[in-house]
Amino acid sequence: MALALVILHPALLVVLDLSNAALLNVISAPWRARFALASTVALLAIVMTSVWRKGLRIPYEHWRRLHAILAVAMVGLAIAHIELVGHYVNTPLKRVIWIVYPALWLGLLVWTQVVKPLLIRRRPYVLQNVMRAAEGTWDLILRPVGHSGLRFRPGQFAWLSLDRRPFGHREHPFSFSSGTAGLPEMSFTIRERGDFTSGIGALEPGTRVFLDGPYGHFSYTRHPAVGYVFIAGGIGITPIMSMLRTLAAAGDRRPLHLIYAARDEGRMVFREEIDRLTERLSLEVTYVLRVAPPGWESEQGRLDPGMLARLLPEDKCGYHFFVCGPDEMMDMVEDELLGHGIGFGRVHSERFDLV
Repeated sequence: MALALVILHPALLVVLDLSNAALLNVISAPWRARFALASTVALLAIVMTSVWRKGLRIPYEHWRRLHAILAVAMVGLAIAHIELVGHYVNTPLKRVIWIVYPALWLGLLVWTQVVKPLLIRRRPYVLQNVMRAAEGTWDLILRPVGHSGLRFRPGQFAWLSLDRRPFGHREHPFSFSSGTAGLPEMSFTIRERGDFTSGIGALEPGTRVFLDGPYGHFSYTRHPAVGYVFIAGGIGITPIMSMLRTLAAAGDRRPLHLIYAARDEGRMVFREEIDRLTERLSLEVTYVLRVAPPGWESEQGRLDPGMLARLLPEDKCGYHFFVCGPDEMMDMVEDELLGHGIGFGRVHSERFDLV
């Protein structure tokens, strides 16, 4: 939307007066127009590299650094354009607005890039253990060093960094898989998917770790209800497992339904613990495997609209629904839930792959 509005600005100038088309000639145009064009190009680059990062094969860390550089350039060039045009700041009120806006923006930049990293470095964690959770999936157990740790709601996430440089851009977001009852010790369950996660299983106990969090609204504690339906695909089970563990520790007896889909049995995480949780919770579990072993007694195949409709509880009134997994599965589940008359306010999603 921002990009569309910015492009509409010069387009309207040309429509109102064709002579303004000369402002688009970077060789002969005045500097105010050059700054505007450069700022627009920076904004266009931000959008393109964000939407098509994977297609362009830009590593995540490089994209984050490029994103920050382009954002600074975009705003700086836009402010220069506004100053040189003049009539945007030709009254005291306009002048105050355009002084306060960049000052606030610069303050936010200093906070996120300088002050906050220094504060995070003062609250380190140590990697207590690394355990294999499933095929290509690892449990990381952390405990705070010299402080009381952080508090989180089950289902939230944090940015995790192993970078020893104070101002590195190697933080990665991961959902907590542990419940809140075991704090200050906590765990993340991470699947090897490339970039940072490809070597996660080789980390040594004692490694220093830094956390920024917690973040996110994907938690049953924010949405009181008579019961909950959890729909997970693959490693999307991690924030849901955090909620199930917390519910069990609290002795919660509300009705719960879990639909857990995975490619095969080897990629299924927490299955034994989930089975045990059915004894402590009013929990009904349905496993769905695309490739099932001989004798598999639960659902087999891809989770599709027909299967989902059959597995959902008949009485959906008052339930809230939590969905986490691959984008394709989440798109289908969200559409189907809305098609069953479940309002937006009762469907909560957590996507691991926004960029």
